Amino acid sequence: MDARELRTANALRDAVFELAAQRDIAQVTTTELALFAGVARRTVYNHGRSPQELLFRFLSEELTSIREELESGYSARSAAETFEVGLRAVLAHVAGHRVIYEQTGSGSVGAVWHQMLASHFAGTLSGFLGKYHPTDYWQSDIAGASRPEIQAVAAEVFAHSMAGAIEAWLRMPGAREPELCFQIIKETVPVWLYTPHAAAGG
Repeated sequence: MDARELRTANALRDAVFELAAQRDIAQVTTTELALFAGVARRTVYNHGRSPQELLFRFLSEELTSIREELESGYSARSAAETFEVGLRAVLAHVAGHRVIYEQTGSGSVGAVWHQMLASHFAGTLSGFLGKYHPTDYWQSDIAGASRPEIQAVAAEVFAHSMAGAIEAWLRMPGAREPELCFQIIKETVPVWLYTPHAAAGG
C-alpha cells in the first residue's frame, strides 16, 4: 500500500469509527461516509461494500494484530500467561472502542459484532489449545471424534462464551473497568483451559 492509499485507508477508518460511535452503523450511508472522510464515493467502494463492512473489517484487523502478536510470544510464555495476555489485549481493544461496541451491540448489527469477537476467540483458542494441550487432556475417549476436532469444538464453545461475557460486561451500568470482565471470564472458564497441568492431575 503506497502513501496515498494509506492516507485514504486511515481517513476511512477514522471516519467510520467516528460515525459508528454516534449511531447504529447500519444507518450510515456510503455517501455520508465519503463526505465525512473527505473522499469520493467510489473510493469507499474500492475499500468495502458498505460502512458496516468497513467497520467490522477495521475492527477485525486490530483483532488479527492482537492474535499475531500473541502467537509470536508463545515460546516465551506459559499457558496461563498467554491466556491472560491475550484476553487483556482483547479487552483493551474493546475498551478503546467502547462507545462503538456499545452502539453496535444495542443496534441492528449486534449479532455481527458478537460473531466477529467469537471468530477471533475461536481462531486464537484453536491455536492456543494446539500449542498448550498437545496431549494430556485431549487424549479423549469420545467415539467418532479426533483430538483436533474436539479442540475445534471446544474453541467454539469458549469463544462464544467469552464474546457473550464481553457483551454482558458492556451492558453493566456505569463504565466498568476491563479488569472486572477479565476476572469474571477467568473465574468462569475451567482452570484446565489455561493451566494444562491441572488436567493432567485430574
